[in-house]
Amino acid sequence: MSKVLIVLDPGHFHGINNGVIEGYCEGDKMFTLSQYQKKALETLGFKVVITHKVNKDLSLYERGKIAADKSDKFDKVVFISNHTSDSENGVGIYRSVKCNGSVALGNLLLDNIISITGTDRRGVLARKGHYGDIYGVLRGATIKQDNRVDAFIIQYGNHNNEAECEYLNNDENLKAIADAVANTLYKYFSKE
Repeated sequence: MSKVLIVLDPGHFHGINNGVIEGYCEGDKMFTLSQYQKKALETLGFKVVITHKVNKDLSLYERGKIAADKSDKFDKVVFISNHTSDSENGVGIYRSVKCNGSVALGNLLLDNIISITGTDRRGVLARKGHYGDIYGVLRGATIKQDNRVDAFIIQYGNHNNEAECEYLNNDENLKAIADAVANTLYKYFSKE
């Protein structure tokens, strides 16, 4: 396996974006998911960085830039910002418009996450804005032009959909998602 760094970005902060199920909060659950992912990835031999603790005040751009700043020391960096949607059902992945090569990895991640969640497949999408990527976190992750960073925002479901929110509110389900992401990355980089 090549020298790979995984940078995990728990979407939002503590107490941000409550779902329709009592007790679900996107900021808290995505922090928990990121911790499970970190453990699963490190068990498989990856070096892993999490962009912030529970409430560290970094801008979206700065959180993404953590991946770019570390890219010189690794063959490849994968940046994943963990989220849930407030409007779209199913699992969707947004990739950087600068990383055309990341479509294959994005589709593998998407397929393996859906095999766990059983929800709809929204696809691997790129959204271009005036300054490149519409999402600041993806702009920050891909600021360098060396193509060492594959940058993704993964939305694991809709926290305003009762069934999806209930699924994501269960830590055992979050562990299963974390394992699916970790195993996908391991298989993908083991074949390189």
